[in-house]
Amino acid sequence: MLLLVLLVGSWIAASSGVSYYVDALWFASLGYTDVFWKSLNIQALVFATFATTSFLILFGAFLALRPAQFREGGVGFVLIISGQPVSLPVGPVLRQLALIVALVGALAAGVALMADWSVFALWWYGGPGTVPAGVADGRATDPIFGRSIAFYLFTLPAWELVVSWLTALAVVTCALAVFFVLVGSGVRRVRLGGRPDPALRGVALTWAAVLLVFAARTYIGRFDRLFADHTIFTGVTYTEAHVTLTGMLVVAVLLAIGAVIAAGCAFAGPRIGWLIAAPLAAAVAFLVTGIVGAYTNAFIVKPN
Repeated sequence: MLLLVLLVGSWIAASSGVSYYVDALWFASLGYTDVFWKSLNIQALVFATFATTSFLILFGAFLALRPAQFREGGVGFVLIISGQPVSLPVGPVLRQLALIVALVGALAAGVALMADWSVFALWWYGGPGTVPAGVADGRATDPIFGRSIAFYLFTLPAWELVVSWLTALAVVTCALAVFFVLVGSGVRRVRLGGRPDPALRGVALTWAAVLLVFAARTYIGRFDRLFADHTIFTGVTYTEAHVTLTGMLVVAVLLAIGAVIAAGCAFAGPRIGWLIAAPLAAAVAFLVTGIVGAYTNAFIVKPN
């Protein structure tokens, strides 16, 4: 297995090295060697930043969330063989497995975001000198959000990539916390009422992170309405401008408040009922926004 991994790794490294070498020759033939090395450095920086951060979050979440019986020296499971209890210390094995999964996930995240290195380069270097006067300084803005063209060209794409990356990490860590609660504490302890359960503290914190990133996704998703195609035009409709966008902003705020509630439950005493109730206000606001939007479109927009 190790030899196979080394062979595959060597083949990938050799093919990538030849590709970069050919690119370097091509840029050098045009007199743009500095452009090649600058882009390569940005790619390396993007890969290193997101891969390292992803690994620290994933493996750190595993170390922080795992119950005591899954730690080194802990007894994970006890089997009855020939009438005798046999303990299975799964802590070391689970740690090695988590280390491998975290490494693979971090490499995948780094490679995926490195492919969009130009988006981060535009965000980092885009500024007043990259667009015409009156555009980057905010004097030329869209009538819906009041944002400049530079925001949509340079900032928004980078925000969307970062939020998507954080969403994936938050969902994975929350699923890991739920798994550890179900396996470590038992399903019988996960109830809607009753006394606070310390085993749910990790679930509460990761659930707060999920709600927070969904609040960010909802807020950023409002800007995509400007690029939506319709029958005779592209942009924000009457219903969206007067109902949907405001409703999405309210939903984002309520999701952030729900994240604060879930995080507070982690320290005050986590209860599964409070964790379920944390996003309910945002869900109600989402439904009300849809209903009011449908009414506005059916009885105000279409008749006109």
